[in-house]
Amino acid sequence: MREQASEYRQMNTCDFSIVIPWHRGLDQLRRSVLSVRRQTHAASEIIIVCNGPALGQMDVVRREFQGGKIKVIGLPEANANAARNAGIRAATARYCAFLDCDDEYLPAMLAQAAVHLAQFPHGIVSTAGLRKRASGACWRFPRRSMRAQEDVASFFMAGGNFLLTSSLAMQAATALDLLFDPDIDKFQDLDFLMRAEKRGYRIDILLQPGFIYHDEENEGRLSHDIDFSRHAAWVSRNRLLTPQARAAFLARAVAQHELPGNLCLNLLRMWQGYRIGGIPLPQSLAMTARHLLPHRLKGPLLEFFLTHLRR
Repeated sequence: MREQASEYRQMNTCDFSIVIPWHRGLDQLRRSVLSVRRQTHAASEIIIVCNGPALGQMDVVRREFQGGKIKVIGLPEANANAARNAGIRAATARYCAFLDCDDEYLPAMLAQAAVHLAQFPHGIVSTAGLRKRASGACWRFPRRSMRAQEDVASFFMAGGNFLLTSSLAMQAATALDLLFDPDIDKFQDLDFLMRAEKRGYRIDILLQPGFIYHDEENEGRLSHDIDFSRHAAWVSRNRLLTPQARAAFLARAVAQHELPGNLCLNLLRMWQGYRIGGIPLPQSLAMTARHLLPHRLKGPLLEFFLTHLRR
């Protein structure tokens, strides 16, 4: 009983600053903010960073969300990672968590993060999430925790375990020590955790879903309009990736999206993803087929694959 009471007191000292970078979509922002307000473990503050074209709407956002421990700050640069860093620097709570403006928290997100961080205050928590398509299809990710001696890049790339920034919670001092790389426009979460792992931070994957990722391609998320050759350049200069993780990354994050362009090179990358990266053959074939088929068939194939083949 004493141990339970002590853990409860420690959990309740986990005060959170929630950092939300915002560039467009007021309705989506309302949904995100409401999901923070509905937490069973209340946040101390919400920091909305209006960046790029959203800078001119700061007054609108302030009026919309006045009160309720919400800070609104502006950043001229249209860069989500720079906006996250600005939010980290403005945070006043001991802990911070991140929420993309087009995602939303499930009610127990901060409660489960608080319980874990009360035990491991200097660690980093990444919760599972629910990926929801515009069609209504929904599935949980990831489906397992990291294995002993498994590095984070191999877990997410070779293992095919999906990760998003909205899953992350940690001490604000940890976030300030690491910060996000403003020079990359995708996989900032993987880059962040790889650098954290290199510096010796404990990383724990919690399998209870803590957020919803609204994967609605018709809404024009920033991650859907990417120059994938930049990912190839990033992986070629990144010295933290193992050969297995590098091959898996090139197959999953570059080759399958560039197909059918550079056909020979990208088919080679897909083959190396299977042979070196450890991507199971059915997944490799499904990824290859998805991007060689007509556009109208890509979404249904992805949903079938994630709903059935990965069970």
